[in-house]
Amino acid sequence: MKKLLITLLFFGVSLSAQIQQIQAIQTTASAINADSFLGYDVFGAYYFIKNNVLNKSKEATAWQYKNPALSKIARVDLQNPLKIVLFYENFNTVVVLDNQLNEIQQTNLSKNEVPIVATAV
Repeated sequence: MKKLLITLLFFGVSLSAQIQQIQAIQTTASAINADSFLGYDVFGAYYFIKNNVLNKSKEATAWQYKNPALSKIARVDLQNPLKIVLFYENFNTVVVLDNQLNEIQQTNLSKNEVPIVATAV
């Protein structure tokens, strides 16, 4: 009797779960003129690269970072929006930026005692 009751309950729940309709609702849409869109951070700012310039925009405020001496930006790490990490593959260099895109640290991985050849951050 218990097995029959559990089986009926299981089929009843699965049937009701399949009947429900899920609607996707678009909350916001914005067009960004950029070479590549990088994503959003937890503070609501969005990041993109245009003409090898890292851009950060939030509401009416915008920040930019450019380092033409290091060539093209290969990778960007946005996991910690207070310390953004850029990787320049051509020069094997890592640049750390603060939340206002000011340069905090620049490390050339080829100049270490034991050179590191990195392909990504």
